[in-house]
Amino acid sequence: GRALFLQEGDKLVYRHAPDWMPRVLDHSIDMHDCLAATLLGHRGVLMVQRGMQLRFYEYPDFHYTEIYSFYSASRQGGLLLADIDGDGLPDIVCGNYWIQSPTAFDLPWHDFAIELYNDEPLSATLRLAFFRGDLLVAQGEMPGGRLARFQKPDNPKALWIERSVQTMHSPHALAVSRDGKTWIAGENDGPHSLLLRDGAPVLETGGLVAAFALPDGRFLLAGRRRVRIWP
Repeated sequence: GRALFLQEGDKLVYRHAPDWMPRVLDHSIDMHDCLAATLLGHRGVLMVQRGMQLRFYEYPDFHYTEIYSFYSASRQGGLLLADIDGDGLPDIVCGNYWIQSPTAFDLPWHDFAIELYNDEPLSATLRLAFFRGDLLVAQGEMPGGRLARFQKPDNPKALWIERSVQTMHSPHALAVSRDGKTWIAGENDGPHSLLLRDGAPVLETGGLVAAFALPDGRFLLAGRRRVRIWP
């Protein structure tokens, strides 16, 4: 059924339909991203704790397994699942890295750098999306943030190839259309914040905190006080 997995204060909370009553799962939480996932037959939710730990809370009792700890000067943010190495197992993309799935749940995961955006504490707190096989990377917490596109090399364990890069003001919203034909990126920088479509500005938004692709090819644009559908 329908359920929510979210942070309330410093607590990790699970709410389930139909009564939506809160069930506290953990304390001292600082969660940037979470994602429903099935890893090697285990169903649960991945989350990024304090920009430094990847945790997997498993249904139905929600005990957690620490998938990986980052040792980085920057807080890691952004979370995707994708088979990066083509072995049929879902790997994890988080911040500057992709983390290779083992063949069994109790074996260690190994990380490989995609790029080296780690010059500032929030350089690696990213928005991530795949578009036509490339990885879109937006430095959403940076006043002058990179919006870049990376091509996966033949050896994905090497640094990926930066195909394009431009600078935006806190590019906090990033989404790819359901049909995979277009992508958008939006700034979170006040009244004159821009929305880009396929890299070109298309309108001013007043600032966006997130964007989501809709089944009909349009996008839901979420600001701090307003939600709209575009175009």
